[in-house]
Amino acid sequence: MPKLSKPIQGLIVLVLACLVGAVVFTMVRNNEDEGFLGLVELETTDGALLAPTEEPVEATQEPAPIATEEPLATAEPSDGTSGEPTTEGSPAGGTTQTVSHPTPFGADFNIVFQWIMVLALLFGASFAVRKDFTTHRNIMTFLVLVNLFSILGRMSPNVDGYLDTPDPAGFEKIAIWIHAIGGAVIAISGLYLLIRMWFEKKLPSWFLVKNFKLQMRATLLLWLILIALGTFMYFDIYG
Repeated sequence: MPKLSKPIQGLIVLVLACLVGAVVFTMVRNNEDEGFLGLVELETTDGALLAPTEEPVEATQEPAPIATEEPLATAEPSDGTSGEPTTEGSPAGGTTQTVSHPTPFGADFNIVFQWIMVLALLFGASFAVRKDFTTHRNIMTFLVLVNLFSILGRMSPNVDGYLDTPDPAGFEKIAIWIHAIGGAVIAISGLYLLIRMWFEKKLPSWFLVKNFKLQMRATLLLWLILIALGTFMYFDIYG
């Protein structure tokens, strides 16, 4: 089978990335309450509803037995604390209810997709180690382009929403900023690397980074770290 030319390879990778990316974009944008990784448990208190109905009943039932048994305990003054009224805990009168709310399907799908990306990134990087740069270039191009659909479909809108809230619950705002800035750096660096791999001979010298391999490794490492951070944020929000 004849080897495909570089432009044909690029066109095939681009088409496949757009097709898969469109599916990813649709899935991560799906916010139906049909998550498959678990339920969000919210605790609510409604003691105000139960306290008025239970307190008077206990108050009317307790004094009667105490009044009949007190004369037997008058001969022992030292045991003044041995009475049996146990209504001290009841005035709190609060009950907690756990309300289960399913996690958004889009969030569940995105976290699974990101960990598939981890395996795919490591798989693609292995071809660079084996000096198969053509396969390495094609795989990494596909992954970078598909990930852009995930960023546009899920992560970017979510970050905007979290930063607009005055006090995000469950995690620090600094974590959101780190994830947002790091994601932007990865997207820009990834696009640069794609341009460099596909058009290196046609690019001006000032556009070329001297230590190209170091940039590739740094981008890959930062990408993996941000996936781990995003996983922590996911379980902190929905877990």
